[in-house]
Amino acid sequence: SKPVVFQMHWCAQAQFAGPMMAVEKGFFAKEGLKDLKLEWTAPGERPFERLAQGKSDFCSGWLADALVAKAQGLPLVNLAQVLQQSSLILVAWRRSGIDDPRDFTGRRVGLWGGNFDVPATALFRKYDARPVVVPQSTSIVPFLRGAVHVASAMHYNDYHKLLEAGLRPEDLRIFRFADHGLVFPEDGIYCTDRTRRDNPDRCAALVRACRQGWEYALANEAETLDAVMRHCQAGSVRTNRNHQRWMLRSIRD
Repeated sequence: SKPVVFQMHWCAQAQFAGPMMAVEKGFFAKEGLKDLKLEWTAPGERPFERLAQGKSDFCSGWLADALVAKAQGLPLVNLAQVLQQSSLILVAWRRSGIDDPRDFTGRRVGLWGGNFDVPATALFRKYDARPVVVPQSTSIVPFLRGAVHVASAMHYNDYHKLLEAGLRPEDLRIFRFADHGLVFPEDGIYCTDRTRRDNPDRCAALVRACRQGWEYALANEAETLDAVMRHCQAGSVRTNRNHQRWMLRSIRD
């Protein structure tokens, strides 16, 4: 039988510790998914499209992305909402005098593009802010060098990289979308309408195994970080254990 492919929507990191530990501890196998294969996503790949094309059976993804994709006609089903709130934030230099979203007007704000922009665009609209939007790469260097006044960041990833670069929390001002009434829960587990209809037991089994994986990961930090670092090394992801520990704890919250 061909393996069940479960595609994560980014590269290997502690953001996906639950599915990793479900593989490591045999939770998928116990649920009858013995041949399940975790796959990672390279920048530019679109897991929802691969799902719709039948190149994967399940994938992870953001709720905002899924709503956009569904509106464009992709037959998506949200099987489980893993993260209950958003980790995406906007970060400004405190010294820049940007204290309120209205202060974004006329300032250079780095955005990643695509559906990453949905929450930020909603925030600008809410406050009638008119920033100068600058395309942002995965690097935080332009923000560090002052090329943009405000940058997009994941609290569990890029924000910690700023702290690792020597900045202190008091050097920065964080804008969380939920604080402004914009709640965009992020990572969830998805399949197609057809998979949900034809294989409901398999869908339920996958969700149960992922839940067990997350419960195990959050209760066994050191063992989980060992596994995460192995997956990162296997996928040639440049990172360190301290950064992955921050990510795991941030995801837990």
